[in-house]
Amino acid sequence: MSEQEQAAANAAEQEESGSEEEQAEESEAGSEENEGAEKFDAATAKAALKKKNNEAANLRKRLKDLEPLAKEAQDLKDAQKSEGERLTEAASASEKRAVSAEKEVARLNVALDKGLTKTQAKRLVGETEEELVADADDLVASFKPAEAEEAEEEESQEDTNTKRRPKEKLRPGATPSSEEEETDPRKLAEGLPTYS
Repeated sequence: MSEQEQAAANAAEQEESGSEEEQAEESEAGSEENEGAEKFDAATAKAALKKKNNEAANLRKRLKDLEPLAKEAQDLKDAQKSEGERLTEAASASEKRAVSAEKEVARLNVALDKGLTKTQAKRLVGETEEELVADADDLVASFKPAEAEEAEEEESQEDTNTKRRPKEKLRPGATPSSEEEETDPRKLAEGLPTYS
């Protein structure tokens, strides 16, 4: 046997003999307790109390050593829990954006097929493509009569505007005009219409 093996064997024997002695002391104390409460040995009670205090101190020390580890394990568990919650929230947000994008693409496709503008496409309402097509048809039908009326009104306004407005004689200031402008006030006054 090597020295290390002998030392390990001796340590094991000491632990066994120590535990045997403790068991013997416990059985003696237990038998004394069983004999009656009238016999009280102060030395035995002090030894039992000292033993229990030592055990409690050892347990407190172990608890103090393990508390940081327990706190660290709880923190890791909370971190994993919140990481899972974050992943769940991110997945649901991504799913909502995807659904919204699909609806927008469907709306724009229907608007393009029906010849609607972007502004008109925003007015389309429906969950399915069939509903969007039906709404687009209604929208196109509602805009057509209004467009014809607007065109007629614009034509009539153009006719009336040309009759009422005076014809302006605008010239750029950088180039001289070929006609000389009259500056004599008497001649200008003669050119004004008279109302009698």
